[in-house]
Amino acid sequence: MIPIREEIECCDVLVVGGGMGGLMAAIAAAESGAAVTVVEKADTLRSGSGTTGNDHFVCYIPEVHGTLDAFMRELRQTFAGKNADGNILRKFASRTFEVVQDWHSWGINMKIDGQWTFEGHAFPGHMRTHLKYDGHEQKMILTREARKRGVKIVNKTVVTEILTNEGGEIIGALALDVSRSEPLLKLLECRAIVTATGAATRIY
Repeated sequence: MIPIREEIECCDVLVVGGGMGGLMAAIAAAESGAAVTVVEKADTLRSGSGTTGNDHFVCYIPEVHGTLDAFMRELRQTFAGKNADGNILRKFASRTFEVVQDWHSWGINMKIDGQWTFEGHAFPGHMRTHLKYDGHEQKMILTREARKRGVKIVNKTVVTEILTNEGGEIIGALALDVSRSEPLLKLLECRAIVTATGAATRIY
């Protein structure tokens, strides 16, 4: 029988998954004043689809692309936009430049050769929608920025069940700590949960 830790860990927002999406959600919640915990099955320094770094990012920059409508028409023709929900994609695109500027100020080089560089993912002669950048240290930097904002990161822990009360409201989660040779069950109490488990492309 797997032992259960008696102490219940508490937070306002529990983020399940420490990839780029999970860390950015944690940073946003912490900046809004919430006490945030990230639970990651591996380690936030090397987890998620961006584990080994990325070199391009869908980004709308008004001074480069003109109107958001024009940008969206081109984005919908790319692999990244063809099968995505249109409303969600538009909301995402409208905020990308804000995020790109944050990342650049945190130390992720978003300007190749000192300028905004758009390449690939477009038909010849069409608008380019993917910003080239140097993301080889992005997970380390996002982990650092989350911790600077007071986010608690719990690595090598897998959330196995989301817990609700009789009214169906989220009250916490059950997690399995696999950081030691003998697994340990943990109870986490929270007011909200953000699931950022992505495509699990690095699970193996």
